[in-house]
Amino acid sequence: MEEIDIKKEKIIALIALILPFLNSIVLSITNRSGIRIILANPFGDFSSFIVLLLLLLSLYLISKKVSNIEIFRNYLKAFTIQIAFLVVVLALFLTHGTLENMPKSLIVMILVLLYFSAIFSTYYMKKSFELIGNEFSNDYIKKGGDQLFWGVILTIILIGIIVAFVGWINIIIGFFRLPDKIQREVTVTQ
Repeated sequence: MEEIDIKKEKIIALIALILPFLNSIVLSITNRSGIRIILANPFGDFSSFIVLLLLLLSLYLISKKVSNIEIFRNYLKAFTIQIAFLVVVLALFLTHGTLENMPKSLIVMILVLLYFSAIFSTYYMKKSFELIGNEFSNDYIKKGGDQLFWGVILTIILIGIIVAFVGWINIIIGFFRLPDKIQREVTVTQ
């Protein structure tokens, strides 16, 4: 038996998973002049990209340590789908300038594309979280991945936002419950 330390990977994943919640905090600061400054998004929009990269890094490291590269590959597929959607939308905005200059049909097409890219992306996230849950016998991560996937599908009727939120909470709880060290059998190849 070999002992594998995954504490660093677990911490990176937890930072990535908790950062979006910190991103939604509204900060109210009063400066020396008595002027109140309100920061509605203290970490900026760039933080969601950082979250994806940190989680991608964590899952890559975990997948290497447990010798299951599919954990990383599935999340990489989800990441690639999100980046591809972002590039398409950015290209559309660059060609039309502003939202007001876009035809309404194009806006509808972007929303439909957003919906389906979110479904495909979370499907691969779900597969990744399912593999982690199976690898560590952690039902929170598996259930959270399922809830996230179904939550995105159900966003069309708005209840999905709550389901997806509960899914993220379960994934966070699951990562908190991961052990810092795991025992793996060493396989000897000749």
